[in-house]
Amino acid sequence: MKVFVDGRFLSQPVTGVQRYGRELLSAFDDLLNNQALASSVSIEVLAPHGRALDFTARHIRLRRVGWFSGHIWEQFVLPLAAKGGVLFCPSNTAPIASLLVAQAVVVTVHSLSFLHQPTSYTGTFRCLYGFLVSLTCRFAKAIITPSQAEKQALVSRYPAAAGRIHGVQNGGLPRAFGDEMKEARQHTQELEEPFVLFVGSLVESKNLQTLLEAMTIVNNRTRLPLRVVGGRGNGLRPAKYRIAPAIQRLVNFEGQVGFDRLVGSYRNALCLVLPSYYEASPL
Repeated sequence: MKVFVDGRFLSQPVTGVQRYGRELLSAFDDLLNNQALASSVSIEVLAPHGRALDFTARHIRLRRVGWFSGHIWEQFVLPLAAKGGVLFCPSNTAPIASLLVAQAVVVTVHSLSFLHQPTSYTGTFRCLYGFLVSLTCRFAKAIITPSQAEKQALVSRYPAAAGRIHGVQNGGLPRAFGDEMKEARQHTQELEEPFVLFVGSLVESKNLQTLLEAMTIVNNRTRLPLRVVGGRGNGLRPAKYRIAPAIQRLVNFEGQVGFDRLVGSYRNALCLVLPSYYEASPL
């Protein structure tokens, strides 16, 4: 069986969806260490030309096709390159042509937050994703979503797809890595001032404003900085925040950071706070 992977996400800044795609490719590559499996399944990642890609694998081939990018590449270049196999699209959308010609297409729909929290997205984004997700749920061979709760949300909106929607919880880092984090935190927590960590897009649905208000109350009694990791991606409508003068110097907006730095923040934080109004995948 030939499996093609929509590698458009490899050319994008790494946030949650892109991390999901990268970790899955790594897991697929490990599975192909099994010679019996490798003899019956081949996986090829298709990605646009242009930006240099940070991708290495032992058993998965990367092929650059076409000179467009973004949704244009996905809709017009990818379908031609992915003929003759199963197409896996890990980033919410799939090419319309592949769906309509009855090719076996599997799509991960991470969240319907663009419907449930519309103020966090631009009108163009909501219209485009609403159309593409609707087509996906009508024609895709299978739809993956990261929780049973989100599966029920999809089934409620697209009942005809109920038998093709599968709730599959996102995986995590290896247990050994978690043990290393715990050990490292024990050695470093006394060297660094305690801080609260927030990780997420800077949009209204993530409810950062409530956390800022809570941090103002906390800092009336003790000094406790807040680190905010996350940015404003394409299609997102940035929220406006009010930061009390008393904590302005204690709130550090770090933007999108690399993986190692993000892990270091998780490792050393006093706590992680996620006050979101809506999350598709439970912790």
